[in-house]
Amino acid sequence: MHCPVCRAHHVNCHGLKCFVEAECPVCMEKKSPFMMLPCGHGTCEEDFQALGGSMPSGSPDEQMINRVGDPVALGTSRGSMHLYYCGRDITGSDRTCGPNNGPQCPDCLGMRDFTQVLNRAGLPVMAGTSPSCRHLYYCG
Repeated sequence: MHCPVCRAHHVNCHGLKCFVEAECPVCMEKKSPFMMLPCGHGTCEEDFQALGGSMPSGSPDEQMINRVGDPVALGTSRGSMHLYYCGRDITGSDRTCGPNNGPQCPDCLGMRDFTQVLNRAGLPVMAGTSPSCRHLYYCG
């Protein structure tokens, strides 16, 4: 699928369900929940599916993947818990794609910080960190 805002191509895009109200760039209506794309943009659920995205199952067994299909996991240190990493060897600060403070590899860069999304009260939200809730966003 292609992002309707930046036209970035996302392969096997499951998106991330974010329980905030936002204006969909496709139908131009304020809707909730919102489906966040790896590029950082999002759409309402209906338009997400119409564009070719598939809804996340929410199953703890569902594995998030990066652009090339490698499994990814959330970072483990406080400063990287909102970023996804695959763990492959790369050149950089510690030569590994995450999970502590290393840089993301080029294929994980699309799995970027979604904490800039705000809830209805204007508070920033973060993705859940456990496998059963990583598709949900929380403000506390």
